[in-house]
Amino acid sequence: MRDTPEYAARWQRRLKWYSQQGVLPEEDGGGPNDILVWTSDEHGVDEPEWRALAQRVIGAAAIRQARPAPSKKTAARPRNPERP
Repeated sequence: MRDTPEYAARWQRRLKWYSQQGVLPEEDGGGPNDILVWTSDEHGVDEPEWRALAQRVIGAAAIRQARPAPSKKTAARPRNPERP
């Protein structure tokens, strides 16, 4: 999509805005206020690379294997005898 002129122009405006806010890309060492990261699936999903990126940015301790969320079980509500 970045080869679409309109999308590329919007992307450049976003990068400029983030830079003005002190949020710079990870490959530039980040900024004084935060680090800007993004991923691309242009050449397919690269989970190992995305995991490595997250480890570089937020630290290995904060990254763990994704696990399926436990299913939420709730008790059935008692029927209200006044409702049809």
